Amino acid sequence: TSPVPNEVRLQHLSADGDLLWGGGSPCGITGVTSLDSIFNHGVLADGNGGLFLSYDEFAGNDTGGLNVRAARLDASGAPMWGTGNGIMVCSRPLDQFANAPLPDGEGGILLFWYSRHSPDFFDYVGGQRLDEDGNALWNPNGAQVLPLSNYLSDVMSDGEGGAWISVWQWGDERDNYLQRVTNDGVPVYEEMIPISLAPNRQYGAGLASDGAGGCILVWTDWRNGGAMEQDIYFQHVDAAGQILEQVDGAPITTEPDIQGVDWAITSDGNGATFVVWDNNSPFDGIFAERLPCSDPADVDELAVQLNPGLRISPNPFPPAHGTARIDLSGVVVADSQIERIEIFDVGGRRLETLEPSGQTDSASLGSASRSSFVWDGTDREGRAVPSGVYKVRAITESRTFGGSIIVTR
Repeated sequence: TSPVPNEVRLQHLSADGDLLWGGGSPCGITGVTSLDSIFNHGVLADGNGGLFLSYDEFAGNDTGGLNVRAARLDASGAPMWGTGNGIMVCSRPLDQFANAPLPDGEGGILLFWYSRHSPDFFDYVGGQRLDEDGNALWNPNGAQVLPLSNYLSDVMSDGEGGAWISVWQWGDERDNYLQRVTNDGVPVYEEMIPISLAPNRQYGAGLASDGAGGCILVWTDWRNGGAMEQDIYFQHVDAAGQILEQVDGAPITTEPDIQGVDWAITSDGNGATFVVWDNNSPFDGIFAERLPCSDPADVDELAVQLNPGLRISPNPFPPAHGTARIDLSGVVVADSQIERIEIFDVGGRRLETLEPSGQTDSASLGSASRSSFVWDGTDREGRAVPSGVYKVRAITESRTFGGSIIVTR
């Protein structure tokens, strides 16, 4: 708990770029406020000039403490649900990590999250439907939507009030699956659709609409060489749940080294899907592809390069399953080689200082190299830090980069 409130601030811009909320102040208005930390906020237009807002609030209790909350603001920015921090959606023990709200087709919203109810694992996908007044229409504290051991990757409206849900399943061979649910929370398919069961790991499939009721899925794939040869694959599923690309997905890029640690997917609403990613070989840059692609090698490099920024993976970080890698994304310049990493708790106490692991990524500019750091979730005395949010600071010769990591035990 912080003595200074944390806020999600919002602004409404007209088509001409005029600031409509907060008296024209660039600071906008306060959407929600809390004395606890706020994460993962997402917004959805309500169709009446206002919006729905969802977020995770770190309650800081002994059982973990990431709860899901939601708010609604009218066209003037005034709160419609609750007073200042919205309404509680799910406050089960341990953690819930929510995605952005989706329309339910009847003026309300659907919310989905992956829920950790045991110390070592994210157990299942949970969800809730709220009507236009914020009333819960499923179980009061949320409902289990998908079976155990399904880890939420992404959600997307199906255009009919329900949702497509992309998940991956834990294990040595992590695989991607897809399910569709109605706005009553009922799965459409008796068995989830297997998206990729190829050797090694495939996970984190993002979703985009195909413009015809189906969806495009894009994910990071280790099938061609493991962690140091990560590629990007995709699959197309139609509105009836039929697989349209080759079994286990089609490649977007299989260039050497690591592709797509950071990537994004979007649709133009007319059947075209675009994927944008960064790569680590032979140099950092941004690449893009329009799907479906006829030739995996037919990739255009955009005339833009990434600025350095702190990259933490995985995040959230479960120490029971390995270490977190911390490095810089983007073009590496002479002054952006990390000298050390510092880990702090939310009270500002430095818990650990990390030295380079010795692994480096080659740079195309000058002779600089980018060191890779790993953290095992312990402090300088070797004690395991508890679940919670921690600040990460990367220090170079002339710059400092900041970020956060969520530890889950």
